[in-house]
Amino acid sequence: MVIDDVLASVDEPHVDRLIGILSEEARNFRHCIITTHYRPWKEKYQWGWLKDGQCQFVELGAWSKTSGLQKARSLAEVERLADLLKQTPPDPQAA
Repeated sequence: MVIDDVLASVDEPHVDRLIGILSEEARNFRHCIITTHYRPWKEKYQWGWLKDGQCQFVELGAWSKTSGLQKARSLAEVERLADLLKQTPPDPQAA
Protein backbone atom coordinates (compact mmCIF):
# COMPACT_ATOMS: atom_id res chain seq x y z
CA MET A 1 0.00 0.00 0.00
CA VAL A 2 1.41 3.35 -0.98
CA ILE A 3 0.11 6.31 1.02
CA ASP A 4 0.63 9.37 -1.14
CA ASP A 5 0.10 13.11 -0.75
CA VAL A 6 -3.68 12.91 -0.92
CA LEU A 7 -3.80 11.06 2.40
CA ALA A 8 -0.85 12.95 3.80
CA SER A 9 -2.68 16.24 3.53
CA VAL A 10 -5.45 15.37 6.01
CA ASP A 11 -5.36 16.66 9.57
CA GLU A 12 -3.89 14.73 12.51
CA PRO A 13 -7.12 13.15 13.83
CA HIS A 14 -7.85 11.76 10.35
CA VAL A 15 -4.28 10.44 10.03
CA ASP A 16 -4.64 8.69 13.39
CA ARG A 17 -8.00 7.25 12.40
CA LEU A 18 -6.63 6.00 9.08
CA ILE A 19 -3.65 4.39 10.82
CA GLY A 20 -6.09 2.70 13.20
CA ILE A 21 -8.18 1.37 10.31
CA LEU A 22 -5.08 0.05 8.54
CA SER A 23 -3.87 -1.62 11.75
CA GLU A 24 -7.22 -3.34 12.19
CA GLU A 25 -7.37 -4.49 8.57
CA ALA A 26 -3.75 -5.67 8.61
CA ARG A 27 -4.75 -8.37 11.10
CA ASN A 28 -6.69 -10.04 8.29
CA PHE A 29 -3.52 -10.56 6.23
CA ARG A 30 -0.23 -12.34 6.76
CA HIS A 31 1.76 -9.22 5.82
CA CYS A 32 0.81 -5.61 5.30
CA ILE A 33 3.46 -3.33 3.86
CA ILE A 34 2.85 0.40 3.98
CA THR A 35 5.20 2.84 2.33
CA THR A 36 5.06 6.61 2.43
CA HIS A 37 7.34 9.62 2.35
CA TYR A 38 5.09 11.55 4.74
CA ARG A 39 7.16 12.25 7.84
CA PRO A 40 4.42 12.15 10.54
CA TRP A 41 3.48 8.61 9.43
CA LYS A 42 7.11 7.56 9.62
CA GLU A 43 7.49 9.00 13.10
CA LYS A 44 4.32 7.33 14.39
CA TYR A 45 5.51 3.93 13.25
CA GLN A 46 9.21 4.40 13.91
CA TRP A 47 9.06 5.70 17.45
CA GLY A 48 6.21 3.52 18.63
CA TRP A 49 3.40 6.02 18.83
CA LEU A 50 1.00 3.28 17.79
CA LYS A 51 -0.79 1.42 20.55
CA ASP A 52 -0.77 -2.23 19.53
CA GLY A 53 2.94 -2.76 18.81
CA GLN A 54 2.14 -5.02 15.85
CA CYS A 55 4.28 -2.99 13.51
CA GLN A 56 7.88 -3.50 12.48
CA PHE A 57 9.47 -0.36 11.10
CA VAL A 58 12.18 -0.76 8.48
CA GLU A 59 13.79 2.25 6.83
CA LEU A 60 15.41 1.43 3.53
CA GLY A 61 18.61 3.01 2.34
CA ALA A 62 20.66 2.86 -0.83
CA TRP A 63 20.35 0.13 -3.46
CA SER A 64 23.09 -1.19 -5.70
CA LYS A 65 23.49 -4.06 -8.15
CA THR A 66 26.19 -5.69 -6.04
CA SER A 67 24.71 -5.26 -2.55
CA GLY A 68 21.01 -5.03 -3.27
CA LEU A 69 18.73 -3.06 -0.97
CA GLN A 70 20.36 -1.80 2.22
CA LYS A 71 18.67 -1.14 5.51
CA ALA A 72 19.24 2.37 6.89
CA ARG A 73 19.76 3.25 10.54
CA SER A 74 17.29 5.86 11.66
CA LEU A 75 18.17 8.61 14.06
CA ALA A 76 15.75 10.37 16.34
CA GLU A 77 15.53 14.07 15.56
CA VAL A 78 17.12 14.91 18.92
CA GLU A 79 20.12 12.70 18.00
CA ARG A 80 20.34 14.34 14.60
CA LEU A 81 20.30 17.77 16.28
CA ALA A 82 23.02 16.74 18.74
CA ASP A 83 25.21 15.59 15.83
CA LEU A 84 24.70 18.91 14.05
CA LEU A 85 25.60 20.89 17.16
CA LYS A 86 28.84 18.88 17.65
CA GLN A 87 30.20 20.11 14.33
CA THR A 88 32.88 22.80 14.50
CA PRO A 89 31.70 25.35 13.72
CA PRO A 90 28.03 24.35 14.07
CA ASP A 91 25.75 25.20 11.17
CA PRO A 92 22.85 27.14 12.73
CA GLN A 93 20.73 26.87 9.60
CA ALA A 94 20.99 23.05 9.53
CA ALA A 95 20.32 22.84 13.27
